Amino acid sequence: MPINENHPLEKRVYDRVREQNMILPGDGVIVGLSAGPDSACLLSALCALRKRLNTEVRAVHVHHGLRGEEADRDAEAAEKLADSFGVRCRIVQIDAAKEARETGTTVEEAGRNARYRIFREEKELWEAERGMPAGKKGKTGKSDGGIDPEEGPEKHTGRIRIATAHHADDSSETVLMNLFRGTGLRGLTGIPAVTGDIIRPLIGEYREDILAYLKEKSVPWVTDSTNLDTEITRNYIRHEVLPGVRENVNARAAEHILLAAEDIAQADAYFRELAEWHCVRLIGEDDPDRKEAAACSGRKLLKIHCPDLPAKPEILRTYLVREILRRLGCPAKDIGRNHIRSILDIMDGGTGRKVMLPYGVNVEKEYEDAVFYAAGEEQRPQRKPDTDFADAGKACPEGMRAQGTVTGGPERERLPEELLKASFRTEIISAEEAAKNPDTTYTKCFDYDKIQGNLSFRYRTEGDRIRLSEQMSKSLHRLMIDEKVPRQERNRIPIVSDGAGVLWAVGYRTGWNARVTEQTDTILRITYNGGKDGG
Repeated sequence: MPINENHPLEKRVYDRVREQNMILPGDGVIVGLSAGPDSACLLSALCALRKRLNTEVRAVHVHHGLRGEEADRDAEAAEKLADSFGVRCRIVQIDAAKEARETGTTVEEAGRNARYRIFREEKELWEAERGMPAGKKGKTGKSDGGIDPEEGPEKHTGRIRIATAHHADDSSETVLMNLFRGTGLRGLTGIPAVTGDIIRPLIGEYREDILAYLKEKSVPWVTDSTNLDTEITRNYIRHEVLPGVRENVNARAAEHILLAAEDIAQADAYFRELAEWHCVRLIGEDDPDRKEAAACSGRKLLKIHCPDLPAKPEILRTYLVREILRRLGCPAKDIGRNHIRSILDIMDGGTGRKVMLPYGVNVEKEYEDAVFYAAGEEQRPQRKPDTDFADAGKACPEGMRAQGTVTGGPERERLPEELLKASFRTEIISAEEAAKNPDTTYTKCFDYDKIQGNLSFRYRTEGDRIRLSEQMSKSLHRLMIDEKVPRQERNRIPIVSDGAGVLWAVGYRTGWNARVTEQTDTILRITYNGGKDGG
């Protein structure tokens, strides 16, 4: 197959790769190859440039065990395409449906997690071939990420990079998806060109240019029929929303979305840097009192003198709180607006107030100080390793607890025996199934895409709130009084919550946040004790 290195798309890819140090001389690149148009374009462009970049290219195709003959065809097409470029291709077959059942996730999420796991397995094998230690770090301390500024690219010894085929349209779709679901500035920054060891050389290219390139270069590709299903949120935005906007509003809508995302990314970076500066100013890096207190309590401790806080703008105060929580090891994806608002209210309020957050992070007001503390690692729940979700088509609530187990409240107190014996069962169901089997007192359905962060099965904690409508929320304490729950029973009612608050006070009320509507794509059904009290 003739390859013309002077094709405009390849030139743009080369410039992008060099400008952002995606691939340095001596690096190896693993291409995630589905055999669809995007990954076919990525493989072709990198192979056309491999001599100029002084890199070796390999490919990995993951067969998900779904779609029957179509998936077999994709695997065969990937192998043939790689072979046509003289590229070694590894085909790995998994059972995505089985992995989804075992992990309590959607098939889509299980497949995505498996892909990145397999990409990194291939990376480790390649590193072993080169005699490189796993997770090699340079003097920058960044694993696989950067170059030692004292050495420069010319002395670089090579890394293994994972290349995915995300492009400009994917990024604009992600911005819209996050905007529609609700997000802060960071969710509007689009898909980054580089995330650790993952690079996206096509991130500045548009779908129409990719298809034109494939046609001009006579590069074959296949179509995954599920990518045409507009019942899937991302596909609906791709095939219905953006084309309608281009036709009826502005033909360059996607480009304008990305230009705005670039500005937002700069604003986000500025506020993060400013928040880090204020954080160091307020707590210092080597505060002996903080170290002593942490050693005595077994907890990480940060103390903020509230009068020293910047009075405005509010967005800076929000970023500062997020930076403090980051230093305490609280994942950003599990912290919602309600959490931040509660912390700021405590900082501005009187002494004695307290709020409990996910992952055992607590905040208390002591006179003029806001004290942040977190349980030690031995007391914290274990998370799965972070995975790149840039191509996520749906919200991905992680960490669903296995049937028969619950988390404690933030103080990690031992739960009474009856709840430990209780069973929470989670399952993804169709709208038809939900209609046939409507909610009961102990079986409730939720909009899976609206769930934020982790699901937690626990008892109530101080500060819990439940949203009853778009305009109204109520403290769980007040709800139980209004529902005439006996005082001695209030601490024994199972609670289902996510990163944004209470979803369900079992036996009583469900929250408004994740309610099922006509626009719901994916339904999560949660059943307590087999659907009946004491069952």
